[in-house]
This record gives sequence, C-alpha cells and structure tokens, in this order.
Amino acid sequence: MTPVQPREPHTDSKSALLRAAEAAVAASPLPHPSQERLRSGRPRGFLPLLLIVGGACGALLVVRPSWLSTPAPLPEPPVIAEASARLTLVREAERLRSYRDSLGRLPSTLAEAGGPGEGDVVYSSGPDGTFALRLATDAHLVLHCPAQHG
Repeated sequence: MTPVQPREPHTDSKSALLRAAEAAVAASPLPHPSQERLRSGRPRGFLPLLLIVGGACGALLVVRPSWLSTPAPLPEPPVIAEASARLTLVREAERLRSYRDSLGRLPSTLAEAGGPGEGDVVYSSGPDGTFALRLATDAHLVLHCPAQHG
C-alpha cells in the first residue's frame, strides 16, 4: 500500500488556479479590448452624436415651430358658456336650499353653505327666506328662488 499523502490546503489550490488563469491570459493571442476598438475604426463613444441631437432638440425648444406645438384651444362658444353659467347657478341654488332645509335659515355667505368663497356667483338673501343668485360677469343671468314652502 502506498502511504496517503496529505492534501494541500484550499488556499494552495486556489493560488494554483489563479496562477494558471493568469498564465492563460498572458499567453492569449487576443488583443486587449481597447486595442481592438481602435483597430476597428469605430468612434470611441456616442458623445458627438449625443451633442448634435441634444443641440437640435434645444434649438427646436427655443424656436418652437408651428408644426411642433399644438394649436391654442378654441374659445368656448357662447351657447356652451351660457349653459355652464346656468348650471353653476343651479348648483349653488341647490346648495343653498340644502343648507336652508337642514338648518332652517339661509346662510350669510355662499362659503358658509359650502360653496366657493370667492367666485363669479353673487348671492343675496331676502328677509322673507328668498334668495337670488347672479353671475358677476353676466348681469342678465339671474336666478330668483322663492321662500321655503310648508
């Protein structure tokens, strides 16, 4: 029988493997990747292309040609504007009626009823429980509401 030889520690086998890998790389006929890139004639990077494209985009943002930007929205037709104003008045009147039904009195301001504090709607209340709403921008559009029934 042959005597059993002691195994080398793991660090020795790792060192041997590292030396073998280094020797293989040193003996390799392949050139270094940076030398290969220089031989192929390709540019070193995309920096010149990036600068050209970036400059063109910057110029387009400054010049803003008409074909690049969207046109301004069309003005609202008068019929639509009046319908929107009427809906605003009806919404605020409903808010005032709801307030009056729940508390038994009219609020002193629209904001107290939960409406916008500042806005185009002008609110006035009468001593008999009636109120009127009108638009500050359109004097002919007024909504009168009678007193609470029952």
